[in-house]
Amino acid sequence: MPPDAFWVPTNLHITIAPPINKKLSLKATVGCSNGRSYNFSFENTPEKIQELYDECRQKFLNGEIEEIKHEFVDRLLNSDYQKADS
Repeated sequence: MPPDAFWVPTNLHITIAPPINKKLSLKATVGCSNGRSYNFSFENTPEKIQELYDECRQKFLNGEIEEIKHEFVDRLLNSDYQKADS
């Protein structure tokens, strides 16, 4: 897609599996028709992703995944996101 082109995404699927040896980097633009758009970026290190993966896997094996599943994406995307440029 060319710069500043827009489309409406319907789903985003991320698969996390060992070996986890690269950072996660996601850039997004949000906005609405005739409104201002905002650019955001989310990043997380391989070490933090591995830590989260191990924690989630252990909770799943223990039947405790309900405790973490709602915060998983926030932690994966490092929810203290960085506002890239507006």
